[in-house]
Amino acid sequence: MQTPSEKDRSMSTNTLTITGNVTADPELRHTHGGRAVANFTVADTPRYREAGSNEWKDGETLYQRVAVWDGLAENVARSITKGARVVVTGTVQAKSFTGNDGEKRTYTELVADEVGASLRFATAVITRAGQSNR
Repeated sequence: MQTPSEKDRSMSTNTLTITGNVTADPELRHTHGGRAVANFTVADTPRYREAGSNEWKDGETLYQRVAVWDGLAENVARSITKGARVVVTGTVQAKSFTGNDGEKRTYTELVADEVGASLRFATAVITRAGQSNR
């Protein structure tokens, strides 16, 4: 069975890779059909050196909602916690809902194909998941 990102990728080229910090522990749920899905948000604040003063300044923080499915969702829920620096690759999808005020709202969600720990500021020990999580 294909995950939503595999199915959509064959029709779309809007692949994105992001790096940042997880803002809260991933929320793991299961659909009525039994599929695991985990959601979390990745935040990244770019830094730049200001001309003239040569001081480092923070840019605007980008928050990206991420969804992961099936075995990857289970592995993410067991492995990733708030504050972890991660690298996520997947397909960007637009999602819409109607707010309490009746207005339509649209946001983007990155449906992840891959999630990994960033080793830029940390180390990791890799533990291979069981066959059922692939």
